[in-house]
Amino acid sequence: EVRLRLTEIDGKAVDTPEKAPSCEAEAGAITSRIEGGVGSYCLSSIRRKENRRSPGPPFITSTLQQAASQSLSFSPSRTMRTAQELYEGVQLGRDGETSGLITYMRTDSVRLSPGSVRSCRDYIAERFGAGSLPPSPRRFRASKAAQDAHEAIRPVDVRMDPESLGKWLTSDQAKLYSLIWRRFIATQMAPALIVSTTVLVSGADGLIFKARGELVAEPGFLAVDPSQITTEKPLPELEKGPVELIEVLPELRTTRPPTRFSEAGLVAEMKNKGIGRPSTYVPIIDKIKQRKYVQLEGGRLIPTELGTTVLRLLVELFPYIFEIGFTSDMEGLLDDIAEGKIAYADALGRLNTPLESSLAQAMANLDRVRERLSEETDERCPVCGAPLKVRWGRFGRFMACSAFPDCRFTRPLDDGEESSRFESRVCPECGGKGMLVRNGRYGRYLACSNASSCRHTEPYPTGASCPEEGCDGELVERKSKRGKLFYSCSNYPSCRFATWNEPVAVVCPRCGYPFLERRKRGGIYCPRCKKKIQLEKSRPGTSADS
Repeated sequence: EVRLRLTEIDGKAVDTPEKAPSCEAEAGAITSRIEGGVGSYCLSSIRRKENRRSPGPPFITSTLQQAASQSLSFSPSRTMRTAQELYEGVQLGRDGETSGLITYMRTDSVRLSPGSVRSCRDYIAERFGAGSLPPSPRRFRASKAAQDAHEAIRPVDVRMDPESLGKWLTSDQAKLYSLIWRRFIATQMAPALIVSTTVLVSGADGLIFKARGELVAEPGFLAVDPSQITTEKPLPELEKGPVELIEVLPELRTTRPPTRFSEAGLVAEMKNKGIGRPSTYVPIIDKIKQRKYVQLEGGRLIPTELGTTVLRLLVELFPYIFEIGFTSDMEGLLDDIAEGKIAYADALGRLNTPLESSLAQAMANLDRVRERLSEETDERCPVCGAPLKVRWGRFGRFMACSAFPDCRFTRPLDDGEESSRFESRVCPECGGKGMLVRNGRYGRYLACSNASSCRHTEPYPTGASCPEEGCDGELVERKSKRGKLFYSCSNYPSCRFATWNEPVAVVCPRCGYPFLERRKRGGIYCPRCKKKIQLEKSRPGTSADS
């Protein structure tokens, strides 16, 4: 059985979305026509073609971050942190010296030193045979904008293979080192020979179907680094002649907007646009996340309302500086200074003139911008009676008294169900009723609604009970020193229970564990019996059907 795609009707191509049927009625008519041609279909053409595919260049900063994201699910910051450890050195053996394992990891040059290329080719000849080498060393050309101060990212000693180092490296170090080592070895290996087969099935009524498959005839560099090329599934052995129609499968496909950037995808775009350097890709992304301009959801960077507002104002007030080409032009000026093509005073003058003009315009419009960032409301301040306004702060929008600075009353913007959850919660410090959800630099937390006289705050509760025997605490949200969210008992430090996974306030129906966990890769599991639980509509603290 072979699955083929309809590619031609009466001599007209239909193998692209633009040429395919545009509605269900058209597709139904074509389906009926295909089924009506039973008995006339014949495999009329088998074409085989050999292609030699060469390995990609060695890693630079941006391509390493992209490959680690695709192959290892590493974020760019995690990739660079691990690469830094490999570069600074790892202790090999209990009494062994600390040895650096890779070259400098902040580079945009694909250049390889002649000595490293010779060592690599010698190693390949010894381990894989002379037939695995191309006739001459393979060189790679860097882009015009690349700085050649450092060579590409490669192992310091090619003979230190990942298998021999595995016991001395952490899991992340071993995975990343293997990625770098395999890519470097692949650069000096023979190309892979791929045989592609294309078959055509034609019918008497002008319908033509096509299927394509690929077979790796000679692996070449793919024997070391198979991740570089994704080949299509090979076709079975076929012969020309009559074929039988088994089933017609019409598929509905819709056009989709471009996907949101992943962190690695954003690095690639920054590289293409000339924004930043290898040393600044990760800090730039970390900064826009720290400032809540974007948030990471499902591995994608989603702009927040704060980020959208900030961008709109900056582009309006500083149009020249926030053009995409400004950063790359500035980098070009710095390169020209380094090469002696322009005096630094002239370069600074070219940069300073538009900056001064934009700053003067921004200061002149400052009051107007501030007014645009606030919204009038019908509510009155409970302290002085003045109207309340919606304003922007570091952590988003909030309600503030319009009589500021004479009156400093503020409260978080109501968040519907989120706020109503804690209306009946009693403040343990002043006894007042009602706690409000606030956002700070460490995330969500609860604060007393009587903020003018009581400054009590507490971590954001999840509703899940602590599983430790004899403990009556509940699990609350906290952040580690590195800003990573985790969940621990509210009775800390007397109870030190903690978990990285998000608790779900539902009792496990299998073993009675007091809560379930939502795993990052999807699904809800019991921490004790390790079973995946399918939740029905359940109330917190009750059992769920599985």
